[in-house]
Amino acid sequence: MMHSILFADDEKSILKSLRRLFISFDYKLFFAEDATQALQIMSEIPIEMVISDMRMPLMNGHKFLKEVRRLYPNTIRIILSGFSDEKEIYKAVLDGSAKMYLLKPWEPVQLIDAISNLFEFKDRLESKHILNIIDKINDLPAVTDIYSKLCNLIENEGSIAEIAELIEEDPAISAKILQLINSAFYNKKIGSVKQAVVYLGINVIKNMVLSTSLFSYVATNSKAHFNQLFSRQAILTTKILEFTYEEFLEKKLPVNYLTAGLLHDIGLVAMQKHFSDKYLNAFKICSIQGRAIYEAESEMFAATHQEIGGYLLEWWGIPYPIVESSLYHHDPLASSTVNRELVCAVHLADYYAWCYLGIKNLVKLDDRVFDSMGLNQERCESLVNEALHSWKDESGFKQLS
Repeated sequence: MMHSILFADDEKSILKSLRRLFISFDYKLFFAEDATQALQIMSEIPIEMVISDMRMPLMNGHKFLKEVRRLYPNTIRIILSGFSDEKEIYKAVLDGSAKMYLLKPWEPVQLIDAISNLFEFKDRLESKHILNIIDKINDLPAVTDIYSKLCNLIENEGSIAEIAELIEEDPAISAKILQLINSAFYNKKIGSVKQAVVYLGINVIKNMVLSTSLFSYVATNSKAHFNQLFSRQAILTTKILEFTYEEFLEKKLPVNYLTAGLLHDIGLVAMQKHFSDKYLNAFKICSIQGRAIYEAESEMFAATHQEIGGYLLEWWGIPYPIVESSLYHHDPLASSTVNRELVCAVHLADYYAWCYLGIKNLVKLDDRVFDSMGLNQERCESLVNEALHSWKDESGFKQLS
């Protein structure tokens, strides 16, 4: 089946260039010079992917993609715009209007590959073996109301007081945020949510609200020990991921990647929640026998936790790089990865976190990622080990026996 793409841009020269670039590929191509024309096309023809500029007359790209999301939630929404639109691009990714963005001027090969990879990603998540498992998970939730309200507040530049007031409506989320700010990681003595918001920053707060909401879903009826293990692994993965970017890649982890560590294994816990003792038994056997858990999942369920996690995060409307880091974190060099650096970093962080928690055989390290990222394996492992021991001393993390 031919995939369909709609390009929306008010510059005719841009649309002509895109037409020339993709005319020889096996896609159904549609072009619109403004949002109104684009929406008219979508009302008449099923469109699988929309690629929009930010600056357009009457309705800008952000508002247009919001409307596409409302009317056609399953359509892949991409921004193709310039550096000058960075603030609006960030807002569109933050509120879920766009799955990802590509910058002008584009590299033809990069753009072609990105679109091809996104369709491959879509086809994989819609494959029969994944949908068969999803059909058995009969209580897929939407992202919680408090998270949606928080996104709206952030988008509309709500005040710190308004954000704190919203968070305080949920005692569980308030408690988690205060627990974090008063933990050894931050070592602050803060008693109010408002103070915590000021210190942690909007992005960290947003991620805490999101992760707490999703954890509450997967925790219901799940094994307490398993949930504790997963929570510790997720936190450690996040810490190691940030460390990897700062120490090895010499840059800050981008704010729109902050939840990659927390959410990369959400499918693992979701599968345990719905398949309970059968899954937990397989988990234990794999950890003892030195067998990768995703190999056993393929045999038992015909789907892996990476695939289920990717599907759930896509369902929840999480930005594409986070979904991709869940779907590919055990296959980081897959040809279809778009955000390869992030996926490789999550792969390393996930592996080191499981090793530190005493479960060294559950996942396998693909040591090719070091070359892919331009890193020295021996140096990386030495520095990660030093960091893990320092965090243990500071935060009370204890290695599982």
